[in-house]
This record gives sequence, C-alpha cells and structure tokens, in this order.
Amino acid sequence: MQVHLAVYPEMMASEFWEKLSKDMAKEGGILQTRTSPEELRGTYENGLAVILMVDDEPAGYFAIWPMSEEYYEVGSGFIRKDLRSQGYGTALYKKIATLSVLDGKIAFAISKNPAAIKAGYRAGFIRHLDWKNPVPYEFTCGLCDWIEEDKKPMCPDRNSSCTLCILHGGGI
Repeated sequence: MQVHLAVYPEMMASEFWEKLSKDMAKEGGILQTRTSPEELRGTYENGLAVILMVDDEPAGYFAIWPMSEEYYEVGSGFIRKDLRSQGYGTALYKKIATLSVLDGKIAFAISKNPAAIKAGYRAGFIRHLDWKNPVPYEFTCGLCDWIEEDKKPMCPDRNSSCTLCILHGGGI
C-alpha cells in the first residue's frame, strides 16, 4: 500500500474530484455545501486543502476555510472508513498546520467527532472553552446548523459534545 499526502500543485484528474465528492457526501457532519467536486477542487487548487492518497486513490481530505483575513476554520475532515484509527487524521491535521496561508493567522476547528478532536490534539490544536474570543462568535456558534438559531446563546452542546480547538501558536 502506497500512502502520501498531496498538496497543490500536485494535479488530480476530473474523475478524482467526482469520486472524492461521492465518498464525502456519504459522511455525516460535513457541510454538504463544501463537498461538491467543484468546491473540493477549488479549495485544493487555492492551496487550502490536503489529500490523503492511498494507491493513487483519494482516501482522505482536510481543508481550511477562510472565515476572514485573520481566521481560518479547519473542516471538511474525511478519512475512508477502512483507514481510520491509523494516525492519518493526525497526519492530515499536521500537514494543514504547515500551510503558509496560516502564518500569523488563527486556525480553529469545531467538531463533535471524538476521533477528529483527538487527532487535532496530537497535531497541536488545544481545546478552547471561550467561544467568543479570540475567534468571534459569528465564526463559531453563529454558523452552526446543528441547533435552532434561538437556542444558540445557551447551546447545551457547547463544551460538551461540541468542541472548539485552536491551533497552538496560530496567531494567538
């Protein structure tokens, strides 16, 4: 089995993006607006994504999403089911953390997935209990589609099943 992490400018064929999009669409917890072939390809070609390749097939994908000039969300994390719990999530997080676009910026991740949170910790992300500072509320809870708008201020998931992590040293 040959494994490597791909970053732009390594080019991928059009069919590649279709397959990756279909695989990611089967997963829960990934915003579907971020999994179209066009969105995946555009994010990658803008230098904002890392792809786990296994035997020349897409097997994982992590991206950073610019929320503003200063803040980037690490999201759309996907690893093929047969490759989970083997350290690939940590490897993808670590590679994302090296992207030059994050220099001096604040990178954060929000997840309800314990395995993703654990991989983030291993890659240098730290749990952060304040959902309003240094990352503005509109980038954390404000965009949440897991709970009704009127319930967000007192969200029962915050710091329980939903975790905010910030990349250590990332602009703070």
